Amino acid sequence: MRVITADTLRATVKPLDMVDATVDAFVAVSEGRMRTTANVLDLDDGDVHVKSASEVGGPIYSVKLASLIPSNRQRGLPPGGGAIVVCSAVTGKPLALLVDDHYLTDARTAVAGALACDMFARPGASSVAVLGSGEQARLQVLTLAGMRALDRVVVWARRAEAAEATAAALREDLRDDCEVAVAASVREAVEATDILITATASQEPLVEAEWLHPGHHISAIGADDDRKHELSTTCFARADRIVVDLRAQTLPKAELALAIEKGAVEPDQIVEMGEVIAERATGRGSEDEITIAKLSGLAAQDLAVAKVVSQRLELFT
Repeated sequence: MRVITADTLRATVKPLDMVDATVDAFVAVSEGRMRTTANVLDLDDGDVHVKSASEVGGPIYSVKLASLIPSNRQRGLPPGGGAIVVCSAVTGKPLALLVDDHYLTDARTAVAGALACDMFARPGASSVAVLGSGEQARLQVLTLAGMRALDRVVVWARRAEAAEATAAALREDLRDDCEVAVAASVREAVEATDILITATASQEPLVEAEWLHPGHHISAIGADDDRKHELSTTCFARADRIVVDLRAQTLPKAELALAIEKGAVEPDQIVEMGEVIAERATGRGSEDEITIAKLSGLAAQDLAVAKVVSQRLELFT
C-alpha cells in the first residue's frame, strides 16, 4: 500500500482539478449509482467525520477520517487532520493511504461550495461576501474566482484581526483589480454583495432574511452537523430555490431540519445538486430569485477526489 503525504497531495491536486469529478459524483449520487455512509464520532475536544463511498461497477472505494480538534491551535498544530484509505472494490485490498491532513476535505468542500455559487448565482454576479476566517473561507473564494470573475470580496469574522488576516491573504492571491474589504458586521457584508458564502462553526444563526435582496445566492457550508446554525429559519422560508447535495444526509441537519419542523420549508421543495446538473430539476428560475445551496459534504466527493489523485499519481492500474 502506498502512503502519500499531504505535501505531495497539495503539490499534485488543486481544487479546480477536482471540478469535473465532483460534478460526476453529484450526478451519480442523485441517480442512485453511489453507495455512501456518513457518521460523526465525538471526541473530548472536537470530532471525527467518518465517510465512505463506493460506486456501482467502480474499481475502488474510499473510507475517510477527517478530524477537527480546536485545541490544536494552542498546541501550534492545525485544527484539521485525517486521511483517506483507497481500496480495491473487487478484492477489498487497501491500495493507498492519502494522509492529507484535511487538505483534500478542505479542497473538495471548496469546490462544492464554489460550484453551487457558479451554478445558482445570477450570471453577472461578481461581488461575494464570506463569513469566516479559516482555511475554508479562503479556499471558497479562491475556487469561485477560478470559475467566474470577481470584482469585490467582503470578509467578516468574529475576530477583527482574523478577518483582516484573511482579507490580506486574499489580496495576495486574487487579481489586482478585485477589491477585498473587511465588514464590521454580518449585515454589512451580506447587504453589500450578491453572493454569500458561510464558512463558520456558529451554533447560533448569523444571517437574517431581511438582509437578503432579490437575486441573492447563498452557499451555506459551515453548519455540517446538528449543533451548528448559520442561517435563520426565515432565510429558508424566503428562498425561491433550495438545493442540497443529498436529501437523505442534509435534510436531517440542524438548519434545514428546524426549518422543515417549523413549516418554513416543505421537503418536496428541495432539489439536489445532481438533479440540477442532469437537468432533471430547475435551479435559478429568474434574475430576482433568492437561492440557497445547503451543503453538508458527501462521501462521494471524497471518492471523486481519490480517483483524481490516483490518476495523477498513477497509484494503480
